[in-house]
Amino acid sequence: MTDLSKEQQLAESATQVLESEAFQKSHDAVNSLIIQAWIKTPPEAVEERERLYAQFHYGQNYVSTLQKAIISYRSAAAQDEQNTSQA
Repeated sequence: MTDLSKEQQLAESATQVLESEAFQKSHDAVNSLIIQAWIKTPPEAVEERERLYAQFHYGQNYVSTLQKAIISYRSAAAQDEQNTSQA
């Protein structure tokens, strides 16, 4: 399997995850719980608020990593197509 094929397989898997209703609903629910907990913490509870923000941020990083896999494949495929057409 070529590197491009591996990237394609990863991108397809990432797309399936991101488009999954189960993933979307669970991601939204977790984000909502974190935000509600953050809102309820008093401003002086700095450590708790930072912990909650970090949890929220980790979830965003997870989604971002999946999106980057898709973008990486699209970029590599476009470059491969360009190289093939120039040959």
